[in-house]
Amino acid sequence: MPLCTFKILNNMSLLALSAAFIMTSTFAHAQGRSGSNDKECMLVPEKIINLETPAYGGSMKWKRTIAQAETQLGHDRLIRIFDDKKRFLVIGEHKSPDTGATGIQIITMDFNGQILETVQKDLSTLGRIIDVIHHDERLYVLLEKLSTGSDERHAQLNVYSEDGKILQSKTYKDDRHVVIPAAMVIDDRGDLYIATQYKRKGGDPAKNIYASSVLYKLKPNKEIEWKRSLLPSTASKIHKIITRKGGGFIVAGEVAVTGGRNRNRVGGWLMALSAQGGMEWQRAYPRGYNARLNYVEENDKGIIFAAGTAYPVGQEAGAAWVMTNYANSNPIWQSFFRGPYDYKTLGFSVNENSQASVVLQGEPVDMGGLPHVRVLDLSQLGYVQSDHSYIEGNGVLGSAYHSFSDNNLGRYIMGSAQMPSSGENNHILDGWIASLNPFRKRDKCQ
Repeated sequence: MPLCTFKILNNMSLLALSAAFIMTSTFAHAQGRSGSNDKECMLVPEKIINLETPAYGGSMKWKRTIAQAETQLGHDRLIRIFDDKKRFLVIGEHKSPDTGATGIQIITMDFNGQILETVQKDLSTLGRIIDVIHHDERLYVLLEKLSTGSDERHAQLNVYSEDGKILQSKTYKDDRHVVIPAAMVIDDRGDLYIATQYKRKGGDPAKNIYASSVLYKLKPNKEIEWKRSLLPSTASKIHKIITRKGGGFIVAGEVAVTGGRNRNRVGGWLMALSAQGGMEWQRAYPRGYNARLNYVEENDKGIIFAAGTAYPVGQEAGAAWVMTNYANSNPIWQSFFRGPYDYKTLGFSVNENSQASVVLQGEPVDMGGLPHVRVLDLSQLGYVQSDHSYIEGNGVLGSAYHSFSDNNLGRYIMGSAQMPSSGENNHILDGWIASLNPFRKRDKCQ
């Protein structure tokens, strides 16, 4: 059972409790232990869960590696999985070890993980896949690409059929800024939105931070219908954008904190936007010396669940961070998960019972240990219900996590496995996917 560190202030309302720690920039708290039913059913607004050394061999239904013999020599990673009713579509990325050029893999699998077909489309250019959406029998692939003969980056959107035929392609550039793609979303009407970062061209690279986050709404021909600059005078970076049930969006990311005791630090960031991209509210959450929110979900009751990574003051290793709150409020509760590795949040999902799963990428902080993926299933109040770690070959580098709303389809981790190689290059990466056992829905506090 993980150790739990928490603090409780007597005779204070929840709002006062939240206000007491919202600006906290360190993780210094009194020590305690979780394990008894009464403590794990208490609302503790702020908890630090100290994870034990991972025990590899977490239970799973099946796992697959996309071996080099099935593609070609190079580095592969799997990044998205979609349900096509009769099969899975798994999207991967292939990089040539010689040129660094990127290729897109469209892998068809049955529901037992057997590979039916693999289609690879080479882009013949440097870059990487940022995001993928499957909608109306089409694949929307958002790419960060390097311009030929320079280090300048730009955004590109490619639209493919399910069998890999390219249907549309559009590049997004700006005369004064480097356009860096961040995320995208399709709303209920089928309109596509792309979140980007605008970085000023020229000047001192050390001071050339992200100038602002910019949201595009695209026309059917993928031309820009409108764009909105979000906090134009503040450095920010979007990691996730979702649609809201009543219309509009919620953005999760990171933002520069310029005032108060946390000035000159980077904090987690949530922002709500109208359907036209106008800001309704926004909130920064400074944690440690650096923090970011990579994932966000909202349930039918208007409770927002967000997850990311925070770096405690004076420590190099990161801690995974999960919190819940209402719109533009202090957290209802938040939990930090740290341990003997540098942990970053890799994926996140919330089930219909408001229980979260957070997926961590563990990296060694010294010469010992191997890269691995760790899955924590949480109770409604943010305590660990189950803890499983996964490794393959010489280590796993996770890329994504997905949980289907149809529980029969299950949940999946995707990424790359560092497989042993007898050749000169011992850093070849194979695509890797694992089908996990279902989330244990029962919460003993219910």
